[in-house]
Amino acid sequence: MSPDQPEAERLRRLHEAGHQLGSHACELNKLLSASGLDDCNTACRREMKAMGYKIVLWNIDPVDWKSEIDVNTTLKILEEQDASAHAEGSGAIVLMHDRILQTAEVLLPEVLGFFEARGYDFVTIGDCLGAD
Repeated sequence: MSPDQPEAERLRRLHEAGHQLGSHACELNKLLSASGLDDCNTACRREMKAMGYKIVLWNIDPVDWKSEIDVNTTLKILEEQDASAHAEGSGAIVLMHDRILQTAEVLLPEVLGFFEARGYDFVTIGDCLGAD
């Protein structure tokens, strides 16, 4: 991506505004699949760590990427997955896709409301890792 492309400018503005940037899917010497770290073996993880990456996985996926997903289905999925996260004694890292219009306009407010009603605090991944 060249610095004059609109995407680069958008990312630069987000970073300058204090947002943390990350990716849940990438290609690192063809060691990672489009599904994220599913195919990332020990050597892959070691290489990513050496490059300064932190590997963070989600534990809640409201499947917003499915085109037929609706609010009621999303809330049911959240209910099931949140119960599982609580049983494991962990918080929630929710995977959602900001480029999907349905996610941004319809599902995100419902998801935030779901977790807010359960007393969750909203923090960044950096906060979870104790990073700046």
